[in-house]
Amino acid sequence: MFEFIKKIFKEEKQIENIELSSIDPWFDNKANVVFYKINNEVTTLNIRLRSILIKVERELENLEKARLKNPNIPQKMIDIMKGNRESYIKKHKDFLNSLSMPKDYTDVDYFLDEIKNSLDGLHESTEKPYYVLHEFFEHESYKVASNIKKVDSLVDELKNSLSKYSLRKINKLQQDISNLKLKIKLEQEIKEKIKKLEEYSNDLNKANEKISSDINNFKETEEYKELDEKKKERDELLKKEEENNNKIFSFFSNIEHALKKYSRLSLEENLIKLYLENPIKALKSDSPFKIIEILKKMKDSIEKKKIELKDDKKDKTIENIETININFFNNFLEKYNELREKIKMKDKELMECKAIDKMKELYDKLNKSKENLKRLDENLDLLNKEYNKIDIDALKIELQDNLSNTFEASVVLK
Repeated sequence: MFEFIKKIFKEEKQIENIELSSIDPWFDNKANVVFYKINNEVTTLNIRLRSILIKVERELENLEKARLKNPNIPQKMIDIMKGNRESYIKKHKDFLNSLSMPKDYTDVDYFLDEIKNSLDGLHESTEKPYYVLHEFFEHESYKVASNIKKVDSLVDELKNSLSKYSLRKINKLQQDISNLKLKIKLEQEIKEKIKKLEEYSNDLNKANEKISSDINNFKETEEYKELDEKKKERDELLKKEEENNNKIFSFFSNIEHALKKYSRLSLEENLIKLYLENPIKALKSDSPFKIIEILKKMKDSIEKKKIELKDDKKDKTIENIETININFFNNFLEKYNELREKIKMKDKELMECKAIDKMKELYDKLNKSKENLKRLDENLDLLNKEYNKIDIDALKIELQDNLSNTFEASVVLK
């Protein structure tokens, strides 16, 4: 009930509308108030800490000059005492010499962390010497240790005091403000790049449409129709050549199995191998058609069962060989040479046709433009993904919440 009443009568925070462009002076003003308070704390710390450290130095001198209350102890014990006293005093002097007092709020966090680590190290390294010295110089060693404990307590006190000022939060806020500004700038830069690339993309698309239109228009000209007719004639010749070649390929494919076996029995093994690899090339170089004699001998070997074949394969191979004679090969080569010559002539005509250069130029231009458009679209896609990752509104909300909490205000960023 009490908390509820407190909320009712609690004074509402005044809303502070801040333009992002003018946030720096507003932030500096708020932060400087905090820094002023922290500097006062630091000044107080320095005064109190120096006072304690002077006492530590004085107590170390007293410990160094202290004499044994009972001088009648074994020399071995005296040596142990001396070694531990020297170590204990040296460790503390090293600690005192290592301290660098904070000048203002910018140094205080680092100082507090460093001195806390140094105190932990000092305690760990002097724990054993302290217990030894306590047996010999109880009063003096206690005075040193108690003042060091005061230093530790003072550091903890300052840490607790500074925690209410949120110094690290302020430093983080400063970074967040810079980061937000950078993100806004980056977002604007990406937006401008996207706009330029989209304009360039539109120009490229229009260029592609223009080139495609030029290609279609050119296809309607007599020059292109003549080129197209020549291409069709060439395609027809290639088709006839393929049909003619298939006669030879088909024949040697049907007898390939038997021919491979016979090659191991024949003196013409190299020639047979050539026919198996490329029958047309072999025929062109086999001017007396030795292959006919080879096939007759192979047929004889099959019939005499010198070559082992399955019955159906044997019959088919013999049947194929019987269909072949010198006229078959002569007719094939005659037609092959005739078609090759016609194709060469047609190729020459096409090469001399200016329309083919014109078409090549247009298609090269179109392909290059399409490739440029593809790369541009890829870049656009990457930029859009990068742009969509930046959420300025979310960053603003987070920053204004953190500013409100840190400076106990109700901040609205515009």
